[in-house]
Amino acid sequence: MKVIPKKYAVPFWLVTSLLLLWGLANNMTDTLLSAFKKIMSMSDTQTTFIQFAFYGSYFCFALPAALFIKKHSYKSGVLLGLGLYAAGAILFLPAAKAASYAFYLIAIYIMA
Repeated sequence: MKVIPKKYAVPFWLVTSLLLLWGLANNMTDTLLSAFKKIMSMSDTQTTFIQFAFYGSYFCFALPAALFIKKHSYKSGVLLGLGLYAAGAILFLPAAKAASYAFYLIAIYIMA
């Protein structure tokens, strides 16, 4: 078993923690659906569209992300992914002010 050189230890743990955080966010989407449904009196169709927006984003952006990484680098891909995640998360603030279901779906789509 090889040991990671010390100069790669910090980047390794940062990327590993990012994957952990992305996984937690992915898992929270499914957990929050029942709470959304109960608190906001959402229909099954509306909660289905939340999941469709979240997982549909992965489907739509998988090939463009791969092309972006191939053209630039994986580091640029990770930074772009973090930037889009942050932009989507920030869009939840105006979506809450507007109280618009469609705006929430767009924010979730961008965040994913």
